[in-house]
Amino acid sequence: MLGLAPGTWESLGGLTNCCWSVLGQGARGWRLLEHNAGTLPEPVLGDDD
Repeated sequence: MLGLAPGTWESLGGLTNCCWSVLGQGARGWRLLEHNAGTLPEPVLGDDD
């Protein structure tokens, strides 16, 4: 899960009481970008067709 060791998964337990938690990968690992988000984020479409 997210490249985390199984022994650290319990640290994500506080995120269970919400609609969605949006995580993003940063320079030092995963970051919580949005908590209790009402909807899933829409994909960003660029002009890289």
